[in-house]
Amino acid sequence: MHRQNNNSHHPGETAVPTQDPNWNYQTHPQPNPDRLKRDHMVNCLLQGMKAAIQKAVNYEKVRELYQDHHENPVVFLSRLSEALQTYTNINPESLDGRAVLATHSISQSAPDIGKKLQKLE
Repeated sequence: MHRQNNNSHHPGETAVPTQDPNWNYQTHPQPNPDRLKRDHMVNCLLQGMKAAIQKAVNYEKVRELYQDHHENPVVFLSRLSEALQTYTNINPESLDGRAVLATHSISQSAPDIGKKLQKLE
């Protein structure tokens, strides 16, 4: 069994130290290695915050889309897919996402196309 040493550092601690790393930002050689470490730490923190943010879900925005009578079905499907990515936490390329996308595309397609699609189901 693998035991973790208490003195070992997690990869994140290298980029975002848990204690003062004593970086010197005042030295003049360019590029300053301590400034580069600081910039890397800030980027890591920002990426972590972006990853932790819960995206607001707004299914109503997806339901507002309807296919124009003369709109190509592929173009409409692309708009619908983009709306799912923008306004929900659904990945339209996943198995569940494809099912949701199919449901919305049938119910929100142009009336004559919608009837044909419902018959095919």
